[in-house]
Amino acid sequence: MTDAAPRFRPVPTAIALAVWLALTLGHKLGLEFAGALFAWSETPGVLSEAGGASGKAVLERSMALVFATIALVVVAGVARRLKGQPREELVQAAIPWVAWAALLVVIWKCFIVYATELVHFGQYALVGALVCWAIRGGRSPLLAFLITFGLGIVDELYQHYVLAAGNHYHWMDWSDLVLDGLGATGGILPFTTLLRLDTPAHELPDSRALLKKTLIVSAIVLLPLTLLDPLTVAKLLGHYRYYPTWGEYTNFKPTHWPGPGVGIPLVLSAVYVLGTLVEPRRQGVSQPGLAALLILAALAIQPLGREHGMPVHEVVPTAVAGWAEGITVDGALNEPAWERAQRLGPFTRLQDGKPVSPATHARVLWDQDAIYFGFECEDPDVWAREPVRDDPWLPGDEVVEVFLDDGGDEVTYFEFEVSPSEAFYDLFCLVASAPVDYNPDLPVLNYDRWDAKGVELEVTVQGSLDPRPFTDHAGATLDTDQGWTVELKIPWQNFVASINWRMHRPIPPVPGERWRLGLYRSERPRVDPQAYAAAAGQTVSSSELRERVAALVQELDLPLEADDATLTAWAGGGLVPQEVERYAEGPKSGQTKPPAEWSTGPAEWTYDAQQVLVFLAQQRGHVQAWSPTFDATAHRPQFFGALEFAPNPAAAQ
Repeated sequence: MTDAAPRFRPVPTAIALAVWLALTLGHKLGLEFAGALFAWSETPGVLSEAGGASGKAVLERSMALVFATIALVVVAGVARRLKGQPREELVQAAIPWVAWAALLVVIWKCFIVYATELVHFGQYALVGALVCWAIRGGRSPLLAFLITFGLGIVDELYQHYVLAAGNHYHWMDWSDLVLDGLGATGGILPFTTLLRLDTPAHELPDSRALLKKTLIVSAIVLLPLTLLDPLTVAKLLGHYRYYPTWGEYTNFKPTHWPGPGVGIPLVLSAVYVLGTLVEPRRQGVSQPGLAALLILAALAIQPLGREHGMPVHEVVPTAVAGWAEGITVDGALNEPAWERAQRLGPFTRLQDGKPVSPATHARVLWDQDAIYFGFECEDPDVWAREPVRDDPWLPGDEVVEVFLDDGGDEVTYFEFEVSPSEAFYDLFCLVASAPVDYNPDLPVLNYDRWDAKGVELEVTVQGSLDPRPFTDHAGATLDTDQGWTVELKIPWQNFVASINWRMHRPIPPVPGERWRLGLYRSERPRVDPQAYAAAAGQTVSSSELRERVAALVQELDLPLEADDATLTAWAGGGLVPQEVERYAEGPKSGQTKPPAEWSTGPAEWTYDAQQVLVFLAQQRGHVQAWSPTFDATAHRPQFFGALEFAPNPAAAQ
C-alpha cells in the first residue's frame, strides 16, 4: 500500500469502532456472565471434586491457557515470515516481544487478581489489531496504539463515572489502563514486526515526534492530578484504599490497587515504553527517556508514615472535643461543659446516610485525665439484657458504640459499647492485611480480651427499662418510653501502649491534634407480644408476604430494589425470614438482590406468621451513624469522622 492511500479506511474503521463500542457498552453484561461462570466453576464436581477455590483455579488456568494459545498462534504466524532472516535480524525482531511478555508477567504478578481480568487484555488486543488494520493497512502502528489507548481511557471513564456512579467503593482504575495498553501492544506488535520486515529502513514511518507530543500533553493533563488533596481525589477520582498498599485475595493472589499518585506515573511510563515497542523505527530508551522514567518512578513512590496519621481521604464530618470541666459521670449530661459541647447529629442510617428515627445525638469532651462521651437516644421502647462484660452478642442488642482511632492510621482502633442496662463491651481492633488475613469480606480482627481500665459509665432511662432478651417475644413488656442517656469516661492510660510503633504520639493528645472517631447506635424494635400471641399457629402466604415487605420497603425507604421480581424471589423461593433479613439490612458490595438461584420454589410458599412478625419488626431496626460508612458494617475506619481536640480555655488566659 502506498503512502497516498487513505489514512483511515472506512469499512475497517467502522468495524474496529463497532467492536470497541459493543465491548465497552457490554461491560456490565460481561461482568454478570463472568460472575455466573465463576459461580459455576465453584460447584463441587464440575471442574474439581471439592469445588470452591480449587474449581475457580481450574477455570483461571483454562482461561490463561486459551489466551496463551492464541498468542502462540499469532507468534507462530509472524515467525513463519521471518524464516531465512539473518540471526541479527531475528534477535532484533524478538526484543520487543520479549519486553512485552516481561511486562505482562509483571502486571500479572502485581495487578491481575483473577484471570477474568485478562478479558481487558484480550479485548484491547483485538481492538488494537482492528484499529491498526484500519489505518493504512497497518502502516501506522504507533498511531493505532495511541488511539486504542485513548479508547481504553474512554472505556474506563465510562465504567467509573457511569456504571459505578455513586459507589463508595469504586475508583478510577489506573492499572486497568496499563492492562488495556498491554493488550493493544500485543495486537499491534505483529503489524510492527512485519512492517519492519517488508519495508526498507529509510522508508519506515517515523512517528517518534507523535509519541513525544502525546506524552507531553498527557503529562500536562494528568500530573497535576497527583497534587490533589485526598478529599478532592475522593470527589473526582473515587474512593481509593490508601492502606494497605498491598492486599491479598481469597485465591492467595497478592495485588496492588494504585491511587493517582502511583497510577498516573505508571500510565505515563506505560505509554512511553509500550509506544517505543510498536514504533516502526527500531530505537531503545534514550537518555532523556530514561530520565523521564526515573522522575516518574520518584513521583510514584509515596511511602505512608504514621507520624501524622492517615490523611482524611473521604468526605466525613468533623467533631470538636471541648474541654471537660466539673464533669461528674452520672448519666445526666447537665453540667455547663456538656451544654457548651458541640451537639453531633442527628445520626443517619449507616448504609447510605439517609435520615432515620428515633433520633440520636452525641457530644465529646476531654481533659488531661480522660475523654468523655455523652449520648442522647430517643426510644419508645427501652429494653436490655443483663449480660456479662464482653458478651459477644451485645452488638445485637440496643447499644451505643464508640470507635476511636487514636492517631488516625486506619489500622488499629478501639471499640466501646454500652447498653441501657450498662452492659459494657470493649475491643481492640486491627484492620488486617496480607498475610495476616486474606479474606476481603472479613478484614477486621477484634481482640475482646483487651480490657479498658478505669472506665466510668452511667445510663439514665427516661421511662422504664424492660430487662428482657430481644428474642423473648411472648414475654416482652411494651410500654411508652422517651429514651435513654449515656455518659462514658475513658481514661487516657488505656491508649498509652496499644501498639509499640506509635509510641511517639502524645498521650493525652495536644490541643489541635486530630484523631478519628466513629459514633453509632443500634436500634432494635421488638415485636408486640399481643400480636405475636394472636399469630400462633397461623401462616402467611408468599403473596401476602410480598405485599407486607413491599409496604415496609416503601415506608422505611429501605436500601433495596423492591420491584415485584425481587419480592417474588424472596417469598416464592422458600426463603425463611432470617435469610431475607440478610438483604433487608442493606446492600454489601453493591448487592441489592438475592442471588438468582433463590428465585426457584413453589409459587405459593407459606411462612409461619409469628416468624413473619419477627422479620417485619427486625426490618424496622437499624444501625445509626454520626458518620455513615455506606456499608452494612461500621468497621470502615476510612469513614470515621475527624475528632479535633480544643484547647483548655483556662490555659489560654
